[in-house]
Amino acid sequence: MTYIESSRLINEDRFIPEVVQEILAGNTRRLPLLIDKLNLPAFKKRLETDSALQQVIAKVCADCEQQIKDGNSFALVLQARLYYFGVGYPLDYQKTIYLYERAIPLGHSEAMFGRAVMHYLGRGGPVNLPEAIRLYEQAIQLGNSSAMFNRALMHERGQGGPVNYPEAIRLYEQAIQLGHSSAMTNRAFMHERGQGGPVNLPEAIRLYKQAIQLGNSEAMYYRALMHENGQGGPVNLSEAIRLYEQAIQLGNSNAMNGRALMHEQGQGGPVNLPEAIYLYEQAIQLGNSYAMNNRANLYRFGQDGPVNYPEAIRLYEQAIQLGEHSGFMVNRATMHQNGQGGPVNLPEAIRLYECAARQGNSYALDHLKKTTFNENLAKQLLEIIWRDLVVGQSFTTRTLSALSQYCKSEIINRLKEEPLSTSLTFLKQLKTNPNHPLAFILNDGQLTQAHQTDEFKSLMAQAKTTLDTRITFFNQGTKQETNSGFNRLPLELKMTLFSFVQPNLDADKQENFFLPKLNLF
Repeated sequence: MTYIESSRLINEDRFIPEVVQEILAGNTRRLPLLIDKLNLPAFKKRLETDSALQQVIAKVCADCEQQIKDGNSFALVLQARLYYFGVGYPLDYQKTIYLYERAIPLGHSEAMFGRAVMHYLGRGGPVNLPEAIRLYEQAIQLGNSSAMFNRALMHERGQGGPVNYPEAIRLYEQAIQLGHSSAMTNRAFMHERGQGGPVNLPEAIRLYKQAIQLGNSEAMYYRALMHENGQGGPVNLSEAIRLYEQAIQLGNSNAMNGRALMHEQGQGGPVNLPEAIYLYEQAIQLGNSYAMNNRANLYRFGQDGPVNYPEAIRLYEQAIQLGEHSGFMVNRATMHQNGQGGPVNLPEAIRLYECAARQGNSYALDHLKKTTFNENLAKQLLEIIWRDLVVGQSFTTRTLSALSQYCKSEIINRLKEEPLSTSLTFLKQLKTNPNHPLAFILNDGQLTQAHQTDEFKSLMAQAKTTLDTRITFFNQGTKQETNSGFNRLPLELKMTLFSFVQPNLDADKQENFFLPKLNLF
């Protein structure tokens, strides 16, 4: 699903100046279409070499600059977008922020929306969901349909708060009334999947068709998928192909991947591996992780060419970094297990199977159930999953039992050396949460309270001694000497220094484990 609407195939040299003049005159209705166009990889590629298009963009930049001098606040928003996408100007998030924040006090909902997107994505600064929400809701009050869409998406995904389907639906439907095609697409998808209500394929189809009429390539893709799978009617491969190819013309990488898969499998026509490969590679250029996985499969099994394990590995790992889909992890894990493209690497295979198992992948779970552990394998595995254990990632019982059997002493020693070993929040997790993987290991693989074991008591004693030593040291410069140089340091710096005394300090304070006797803050 996309954040912005898809535009139809249009004459850029004519369309861009027309829409720019509309925006500068205060009509932002077609701004989302312009933004979509500016962000298309094909557009940016053409801009690199097409002198006519370069002249169009240069004229847009000049008009913006003159209009800003003349006090046109709409020009601030447009110029901010150009800096954001690096079109006509070098990409510059700080300049974008400066322009948005000049326009926001003037009541520009598009500036509020654009700045909120930057907070949401962490562009020009850290991710800041509360501020993104505040600005989205401010823009919603001014009737901005794109802000309604993005805020609905956050409710749907549980970002910045719990999943809230009723509120997502309310905002999608509010945006639909304003003609927002991506809101139509996402609401259709919810009907198709039964999110926030029962499955309703007729309503999903109606909304997809409505969005398709507005040129939304994601709607084309999802409707094509329904035709291909026979959802809401009989299988209709010819209509699926028509819609995939229409979306491909608009640069939709999911459609490229879907059509490539049909070519690969001979659906709707003969098997055509060269065309499948061409489309996979187009989609890969657009960052599509599913296309990376599918192209890697062709390399791995030598379809339409010799087996090429290095290239398969490169694409699987790129797909994992982008998508974290369990199927990608299983494919790479299987190569490690079978020694394809390198030596057999069972620890790394197990790590990837465990990652896939967290997403419920049954193939990964079956492999883990069949794994035969020994001491050497368990110790090698511990090296690469230690951080995941500390932060409490889930693991299968079989893996944790093997670590408890072969690595328990080493794990206890590691915990004593771990900075978090004096974090009261972390120790509380081990004490009260039997599902924490380290608690399970400390208690010999039993789901009971870890603090009942001698090992945990030893760990707590070590933590108390270490923490008391550190606190005594800091007390010399705080409680006893209120005018000391330490106490004159800025609060933020004192907090940073004290975090070495009490790792995970912020979480400890939230859990009421802060040590008030230091009287630092």
